[in-house]
Amino acid sequence: MNETEIDQTFADHQSISGYVNLQSEISFQASVDSVFAKNLLMAVASYFERQIQADIAAFTQDSTTNELVVSLVKRKAMDRQYHTYFKWKA
Repeated sequence: MNETEIDQTFADHQSISGYVNLQSEISFQASVDSVFAKNLLMAVASYFERQIQADIAAFTQDSTTNELVVSLVKRKAMDRQYHTYFKWKA
């Protein structure tokens, strides 16, 4: 299985956290944990954004041979449009 940015973020946190823990830096440990939570959230969101976009691209490629349609979907439905895929208030 390929390592994702989620795996790398987790491994980085394990290393840093272990070092800080050995130094008995309690306040620094709290800061490291806080930053880790935010970084992990961003890594997970980024990973799923790429996965969903790859699925949309594959579906479009499988559904048509018209490169204009493929290009339209990529430019107007995928590029910088991830936030529109969901009903965030729901």
